[in-house]
Amino acid sequence: MKPKAGCAHTFITGKHNSLCIFPYKESTAGLSIREDMATASPFLSEDQFQCSICLDVFTEPVSIPCGHNFCKACITRHWEGKEQCQCPLCNEKFNKGLKLCVNTGFREVVENFKKHHAKTDNNSQIKPGEVPCDCCTGSKCKALKTCLVCLTSFCETHLEPHQRVATLKGHKLTNPIPNLEDKICKKHTGF
Repeated sequence: MKPKAGCAHTFITGKHNSLCIFPYKESTAGLSIREDMATASPFLSEDQFQCSICLDVFTEPVSIPCGHNFCKACITRHWEGKEQCQCPLCNEKFNKGLKLCVNTGFREVVENFKKHHAKTDNNSQIKPGEVPCDCCTGSKCKALKTCLVCLTSFCETHLEPHQRVATLKGHKLTNPIPNLEDKICKKHTGF
């Protein structure tokens, strides 16, 4: 039985998260809802799938009673030899005999994110002579378009709002323009 309204998070975990960015929808193109969640949103970032103990993408993620997620090996090692189990993030205490089970639904989302993220990394890293995305932080991705209204170059991920939001759809997009700031008329733009 599917929820009448809410988020896909409710569908997977049974609990609604008001901050969830995944609206519930039927599966598309033969993808499961978990695959849709891991690949459809350009706003997903690696830190959303990162264990706060090892600071890497989850491996065999487990959810502890307070709702926080960790790699099974990381949280087991963290609790090893301690009198009482305690969440490293919120400090909530749990019984020592807590049985940790891999959250299989979340594991699928993480694995699909890893697959999609690896493809994106291989295809979008900037090479010499290519225009970088002005919005990417850290390693820059290759820009697909330059917006002549925003005066910004966008990679596939950061271009998405210009393809979705009504007011941004009206902006003039062109092929990426290298050294855009050098091509702007400083006399008429106030620079």
